[in-house]
Formats: sequence, structure tokens, C-alpha cells
Amino acid sequence: MDKNKIVLVIGVMLFLGTSSYAYTDGNEWAAMWWKGDNPYDQSINSRWNDPHNWFADYKLGPYDTVIPGPNEIVNLNWGQAAYPPIIDNNNVGAARAECNDLWMPDWQQEPNKSFTLLMVGGELYIHKDFVIGRCGEGSGKAYIDIGILDLQAGAIIVDHNLSVGGRGNDFLTLTGGTGTINITGGTITCDVLFIPEGNSASGAHGTVNLDGGIIDANTFTMDANGFVYVTGGNLIVDGNKISQINDYISSGKINVGAPNYTLEVVYDSDANTTTLFATTDCGAGADLYSDCFIDYKDLKIFCDNWLAVGSNVADLNGDVIVNFRDYAELASQWLTTLP
Repeated sequence: MDKNKIVLVIGVMLFLGTSSYAYTDGNEWAAMWWKGDNPYDQSINSRWNDPHNWFADYKLGPYDTVIPGPNEIVNLNWGQAAYPPIIDNNNVGAARAECNDLWMPDWQQEPNKSFTLLMVGGELYIHKDFVIGRCGEGSGKAYIDIGILDLQAGAIIVDHNLSVGGRGNDFLTLTGGTGTINITGGTITCDVLFIPEGNSASGAHGTVNLDGGIIDANTFTMDANGFVYVTGGNLIVDGNKISQINDYISSGKINVGAPNYTLEVVYDSDANTTTLFATTDCGAGADLYSDCFIDYKDLKIFCDNWLAVGSNVADLNGDVIVNFRDYAELASQWLTTLP
């Protein structure tokens, strides 16, 4: 073989072998982008496990025929997406949503536009890192990556790092992005929780609104632009981290998410875990939002549970269904302040 051709082949192999995308066999690009625009069935434009909603690099297979697997890097970006993804109870067991890395987004292509992943059930398994809001502005990149995770139910497992606000990538962009987690139910389990991963110099920003559910991390760290707001649920960290979490509270990084709440930090020596949560004396009667005042916030929660059957926070008269009788009870307490 010609010497120049040999040099060229070796150079290409080295490039692919050291690329951050090379996960499948060391010399294949293995990245997938969310497209969210099924041309055949508009009703499933947000379904994670529909292959028509994905665009894959050329090495992974024919266009529109694959969904992410454990070896792929997934980039959720508004560059080509018509609809954001939703993970639900269709994504369980063998049909769970999974990937190697999840970047949400990376290299945002539109200004002031966030990308939101909604999870209302099912399972999401990330074999390496989950970065929400990966990069800031940089050489050749005009916009900040803004990512939002809305977790209402289901389970997310991250084997390595969960970064709420990334530190930037290694391709000309060393400034950080902006990430937010809104959790009202479900669970997140990870090795390391960064809020954010970057620091004040990188410009990374991270916010967690903990209104329910559980976040369980082996280790946990916050930087200058990281904030946690708690009204419900639990943040659980391995080891005795009472001093660390109290320092975050004292410095204003961890706060209550609504008036009339009090932060609590408890160490369980048997489990060797520290739990952060919030308590309140509010929440009686029609105070569904638990802010000691009956107003539109309580009405919204009531409407979200309309005609629900069984034990329910909006079942105000205890007849195991949310209907007009409960609405009458809410109306009778409208605009009242609890003691």
C-alpha cells in the first residue's frame, strides 16, 4: 500500500478511536439525535421508543430504523426536533429508555430555547453520564444550552454523574450550560450529583425544585450557581453529610420552596445516609399546595386530580372520588388563610 495512504488510514483510525463518540467498538461513531417528527403517525411524535423520532449516525443503521441502546450517546437538541420526548409506562423492562450518555442539550442551535424531557412513568437507564444543559457560549457556538427534566413518575438510574448544569465540552466550548430538574414524583438514583458540574468561572447554572419523589446520590456537591428548593420529597446522600448540607443551607444554596416550610436534615446511622426534606404545618383541608392559603394554586392541583378514584389529596370529603362535592368544599374555603 502507498505510504501516504497508510498514514491517512492510521490518522483516521486514531481520530475515531479517541473520539468521545466512539463507544460501540472503538472506531464507530455512535451518536443519536432526537428528531421528534414521525412523518407516519403524528400521535407518537413524542414517544421515545419509536425509531422514526430519531436520527442516527451513519454507522448505526439505516435512517429511521433504530432507537438508542446502551452504547449510544444521545443528544436531545432543538436543532431538528419538532416535539420533545416523553418517557412513560411504555418504557419498562426490555422496552426501557436507555443510552450510554445523555446530553440535554449539547450545542443548542436556537437562542433562548430550552429543551424539556418529560417523564410520567417507565424507566430511563443511563449507563454513564446525564448532563442537563451541557455547554455555554464559545468559539463557533452562539447560544447557551438550557435543559429541563420534568419528572412526575418513573425511575431514572444514572451509573455515573448527573450534572444539573454542565461544565462545557472539549470541543472549543469550555463554558457551562444551564440545567433544571423539576421533580414531583418518581426516583432518581446516581453516583455523583453535581448542581452544577461547572463552577462560577465556567458560568454553569443548576437548579433542583424538589416537590416530591426521591433523589438518591452516593455523593453530592453544589457550586456557586447551584440552588435547591424543597417543599416535598427527599434528597438522600450516602454517609453523614449533615455538616455539608447545613453549610449549603446557611449559604443560601438550599432553600424552602414555599412559605411556611422548614428544612430538616437527618442522619440515619443504620443506613449510613443523610436525608434532606421539608416539613410544614400547612396542608389541612383544601390547602392542597400546602402554603397555608387557599387560592388558584390549590385549584390547579384539584383540577389535575378531577374524577380521580381512590385515596387522593383532592378527595376533600373522603368519599374516594374527586367530584363536585369536593369542589364545593374547596369553594367554601376559597381565599382563607390557615392559622
